[in-house]
Amino acid sequence: MSFINFNAYEFSYLNITNVGSELVQSDTECGFACLGITSCFSYNLAALSDINGKLLCELLPSDKFNNSDKFAESLLYHHFSIPVSSN
Repeated sequence: MSFINFNAYEFSYLNITNVGSELVQSDTECGFACLGITSCFSYNLAALSDINGKLLCELLPSDKFNNSDKFAESLLYHHFSIPVSSN
């Protein structure tokens, strides 16, 4: 089983083309969806659920550290990236 700790950046959005999207119940479910796709390195997750209680999860092929110019504040999303190692 794979485990990666994603850092949450609340009310932030990485505006790049996604490699997939799906409706999920939680940030954990979105994180597992990202782990299932080799080209996924981070994800945007809707801050508010839809009428059915689902959250839009956008799986992204890069992260906020490699696309800082496309990273912005957002009232609608939270962004999750793998923290940069300090080794």
